[in-house]
Amino acid sequence: MENLLEKLNQIQSALTSKQRTLCHYIIQNCRQVSSMPIGELAERSGVGRATIMRLLATAGYDSYPDFKQDLNLASNVDFEADKVSNPFFWSTLSPDTSGSLAACLNESIPLLQKTVSSINPEQFDRIVDLIMSAQRVNILGLRSSSAIARYTAYQFQNFVDAYDLSENESMVYDRLYLHQRGEMLFLITTQPTTTTSVRIAQLCKRWEIPVVVITDDPQASVLQYATTYLCVARSTSSRLSILPHMLIIEALVNELGTRMAPLSVRTLDHLNQLLLEENVIGN
Repeated sequence: MENLLEKLNQIQSALTSKQRTLCHYIIQNCRQVSSMPIGELAERSGVGRATIMRLLATAGYDSYPDFKQDLNLASNVDFEADKVSNPFFWSTLSPDTSGSLAACLNESIPLLQKTVSSINPEQFDRIVDLIMSAQRVNILGLRSSSAIARYTAYQFQNFVDAYDLSENESMVYDRLYLHQRGEMLFLITTQPTTTTSVRIAQLCKRWEIPVVVITDDPQASVLQYATTYLCVARSTSSRLSILPHMLIIEALVNELGTRMAPLSVRTLDHLNQLLLEENVIGN
């Protein structure tokens, strides 16, 4: 039997103006319409009952209940097919919000655990050493990595001279070309890596600027220009998760604070006191 939604799509061009309006409303709201009384459908779609019955007749139905039954079947088929292509669908997802929370948690925990188990401690320590010895840490993350870069710059600035290059992509070349001795690039990428990120890393290697890369792609072309790098776990689904990247950033920040204590602790205490005195934050 032909899917009712497909049939409605096919006959739209031959309908009257009011029937097309109704047909479009049904297609866009098929799951809700399949449980609506005819009076509610008329009110919500803005047409009369007579228009509804004429559309049903054109579609080959004698009664509204029969039409709703087939519409329900068609909407379920459409929903099942959408599971494969919809990047926001988890196979165990329930229709309420807690389903999304639980599904996200269930996928994220293994990602974080895989990231921790795959990280080479020596590489991690080397990155911390590079950050602490740098005169300035230039941080770059483009597109989906830009939010991670901003957070990284915000956290790093408590311990080192950190500069976020992500705010103005067109000025990245200028800033790095005018670099001073002792600067480094801290590059954050999520798959797929932007061509600008690769080109910047290539130029940094040419200019002998150390490059640290945090990525979720072990095959990324940018890695050939890295002084050192860490590769985090990536979901096998179509959904992007930045949590593994954020785990690395949090760990680096924690290590910086630990190695620079007690100076780092006093600095944060003094900053917190200043913010309190200036009423920027409350007790």
